[in-house]
Amino acid sequence: MSEEKEAPKRKSRGKTAVSRKTTRRRTPAKTIEEKKPKIKAPKPHGEPPNPIVVRRHRVLVKQRVGKGFSRGELKAVQLSLDQARKLKLKVDERRATTHKWNIEALQRYLGL
Repeated sequence: MSEEKEAPKRKSRGKTAVSRKTTRRRTPAKTIEEKKPKIKAPKPHGEPPNPIVVRRHRVLVKQRVGKGFSRGELKAVQLSLDQARKLKLKVDERRATTHKWNIEALQRYLGL
């Protein structure tokens, strides 16, 4: 009469329902350095230049200060979008034109 009843055992759910934690393998530091070469960003001199954009309306051709440098202008100076933003340069991702005067202004600013 002193026998105690054992609690009923739970049914196993199977392999599909068991939650598994995925472990992320750490890669050695050497392989990370090999994959991502560090590009040294040039140090700027003075204030960042303003991009100049040409606006045409029939016969009139006017220049004005643009919203930012285009991707092509940054690529000509070998800058990525992130590097340009870190250097406090304005970037206009929508503009597709590349102007030689903007490239020259960037080269002067970066000291290339």
